[in-house]
Amino acid sequence: MSLHRSHVQSAGFIAAGTAIIAGTVAMHPTVVQQALQPSSWPGTIVLGVLPLAGVVLVAWIARLAFVLSRAARTVGRLPRAERLPARLRSSVARTGVERVQCISSSLPIAFCAGARRPHVIVSEGLAEQLDDRELEAVLLHERQHLREREPVVRAACEAAAQVLVFFPLARWWSRRRIEQAELRADQAALCRVGPRPVAAALFRLGSTVPAAAAFAGDTELRVAQLLGDPLPPQRPAVWMVAVSLAGLPFAAAVAGCAVLNIGLLLGA
Repeated sequence: MSLHRSHVQSAGFIAAGTAIIAGTVAMHPTVVQQALQPSSWPGTIVLGVLPLAGVVLVAWIARLAFVLSRAARTVGRLPRAERLPARLRSSVARTGVERVQCISSSLPIAFCAGARRPHVIVSEGLAEQLDDRELEAVLLHERQHLREREPVVRAACEAAAQVLVFFPLARWWSRRRIEQAELRADQAALCRVGPRPVAAALFRLGSTVPAAAAFAGDTELRVAQLLGDPLPPQRPAVWMVAVSLAGLPFAAAVAGCAVLNIGLLLGA
């Protein structure tokens, strides 16, 4: 079984952090002992928390910029169709969805993209393979993402989860937020076209090329909503909570040791 990328990153952070803490204790035992005295706790906490917050903020901004620029380059390379297919134009007119672009591909693709001006992207293959009501369901679903500026929000959450490798709950929360966004988008389509077109579109896209159709994500929860079944509670695993609670002070200790080492080095 291959390790998840986030697990590898977490293991690397733990190894590097442990080395920094151990090195600080070995090189500056007296300073560390003084910092651990109860009277020094307020200053010690500030020494760890403030640098950690600053590093996380800078890393998050940098990662968000990278994620958004990578997405923009990927979307920019997609081959654009010369014009919207007639059936797609009709569906756009009936639903009132704005900023729809069509790409030249036989695959059934539909997603929302763009940071400053989000737009809906659908493929010629999607317009050919879905009937009118199913196509409207997809457009209405993506319009809800457009209204919520889902591309930017999702990128921000993804960047935070990638930066907070010492806090697994961030990735869990990001995943749950995506699920809720998909359910809200389905609900927006349900209110206009009913459950059958939404279910049919979900089945068609999910059974063809799931990786290419953003519309087809989180299938199980969405099917439960379509059927009117109660949605299962979503709770993080106990180990995830435990690791997150331990990860915060560990990361603060690493940041504090790094600042301490830099300060002692500059003052030498």
